[in-house]
Amino acid sequence: MYSAFPEPAYQIAVYREPIYWRERKGRYRLVGSKCKKCGELWWPRRVSEVCPNCHSRDFDEYEFSHEGEVFSFMQDSVPMPLMGMHVYGRDRRIIASVKLKEGVCIFPTEIVDCPLEKVKEGMKVQLVVRKLRRANNGNWLYGYMWTPIRE
Repeated sequence: MYSAFPEPAYQIAVYREPIYWRERKGRYRLVGSKCKKCGELWWPRRVSEVCPNCHSRDFDEYEFSHEGEVFSFMQDSVPMPLMGMHVYGRDRRIIASVKLKEGVCIFPTEIVDCPLEKVKEGMKVQLVVRKLRRANNGNWLYGYMWTPIRE
């Protein structure tokens, strides 16, 4: 820790529990938005409430499939303290972009339960929910990650 920065770096961004509560559908079930008029899909959910394609204001919740394929990936050489370093340790992580069956890409996300040598572009993956970190009140906060589909 540097004397110019007396507080730990991981306190720069703050996760607030009410935000996690409001976004729980998108975080745990991959719920996004679908325009009723043109059928365009968004993840995360559309918050501006105006479709940029058809200018409609009518949206439905849409639950995306929990399977996709790795579009691109890389190995993270610096662990992120905000994402549960105290839970998963300081190992390097596989950060990926996952393309869902509906065509929507999710980035950044993490590939787990698979060594880097076995990760390939086009590899089929499925959604899993894992612990990220403890909230200020002691409850666990969970988030989505992806694991290879075992065939």
